Amino acid sequence: PKVAETIAEELKPRMKAAPDKQIWSVSQMDWDAYCTCAACREINQREGSPMGALLTGINRVADLVRAEFPGNYIETLAYQWSRKPPRTLVPRDNVIISLCSIECDYSRPITDPSSAVNKAFADDLTGWSKIAKSLYMWDYPANCYFSQIPYPNFHVLSANYAFYAQHNVKGMFLCGG
Repeated sequence: PKVAETIAEELKPRMKAAPDKQIWSVSQMDWDAYCTCAACREINQREGSPMGALLTGINRVADLVRAEFPGNYIETLAYQWSRKPPRTLVPRDNVIISLCSIECDYSRPITDPSSAVNKAFADDLTGWSKIAKSLYMWDYPANCYFSQIPYPNFHVLSANYAFYAQHNVKGMFLCGG
């Protein structure tokens, strides 16, 4: 709870100073580690995902800024270890979940049943679409391993974006060359 209070207190003066901005990112670091204290472990075990403790904190931040900044949103990544949606927690109405597809096989559509990594991602997207009022995609429409070579994937992009639209994705960020 103290971390969420500290983040909210850091955000409030920034939000006041930039009234034209509506989305504020509060997200995990870009690495494969998360809090394993007893309280977070209990939440994560109950929720079946490390997103449990993260979303608990994000919801607290969102609650703490809502009254003073009713038109603003707290955006957080559902990325790598936090990609799987929690069992019972729901993002607040002023929280945006930005689901990241970095592990996917971009040579095939997300809906291709022969790709285990794509199926897992499609399942997570379906889960988030049921609980997140504001769901965005952070998509990687490029060859991340060999970024300098041509990557003809227009057929994949079309199928993927149709799938995202069917699952209530409201915003997109494309990360690639």
